[in-house]
Amino acid sequence: MAAPQNRAVYVYGVLASGAELEPSGGGIEGAERMRLLRAPGAAAIVADVPDGPVQTTRANLQGHSDVLANAAQRATVLPMRFGVAFPSEEHVGKELLEERGPALEALLAEYDGKVEVTLRGWFEDPDAVLREVVASDPEIGRLHDETRNLPEDATYYARIRLGELVANAVEARRAAEERRIMERLEPLARAVSAERELPERVVLNVAFLVERDRLPDFDRAVEKIAQELGGVIRFSYAGPLALHSFASVVPRQEAAWVS
Repeated sequence: MAAPQNRAVYVYGVLASGAELEPSGGGIEGAERMRLLRAPGAAAIVADVPDGPVQTTRANLQGHSDVLANAAQRATVLPMRFGVAFPSEEHVGKELLEERGPALEALLAEYDGKVEVTLRGWFEDPDAVLREVVASDPEIGRLHDETRNLPEDATYYARIRLGELVANAVEARRAAEERRIMERLEPLARAVSAERELPERVVLNVAFLVERDRLPDFDRAVEKIAQELGGVIRFSYAGPLALHSFASVVPRQEAAWVS
């Protein structure tokens, strides 16, 4: 008979002690008995897992996110960084919920009634954007015509200048679209966390901190923007989510809290 496998207690995130919900979602591979572990100031969403490092697989990352997203439907959730497990429930209670109870309780009070939503947008047809840029800027149009039918050696510096002008013009178009979107959504949010280093084609990638009771207004605003910009910008919208961008729990050996 095989010896019983040692178990550890995986922590998905933290929420108010009085939260009324049953944790749900696929969870981490091999996780069992998902539950809330409560203390006077806060509660942790936990599950039993095999002892040892949690594998960073697509399925595990998605399982971690799914549990947090399901909890965020009904409560404000401070997410734990992926892959954190404690030796036992006693360790979770003492090292997380008791020793850090006052800090947790303060964060949960600060973010009570708030959720995160994310919005990502990208140019649906970057070639069309490029054609518009060429057509709207006389110098770009001139350089484009000048270099189109001549050998590369003869137009080396003109091509460099053309590339710079096109890149700057596309970035200006992207920034203008981002500003127009943000001017309509930012007033509906309590805080914003925007990615500044964006891949090619991406117009914006932003997390918004929104009051739960204002979510319907925010949803309608995003829907209207998506309708107006259909065919130009495609959007991916998600939420409510745990507060990944605004207040997350990190292991004790690194730092107490990030907010």
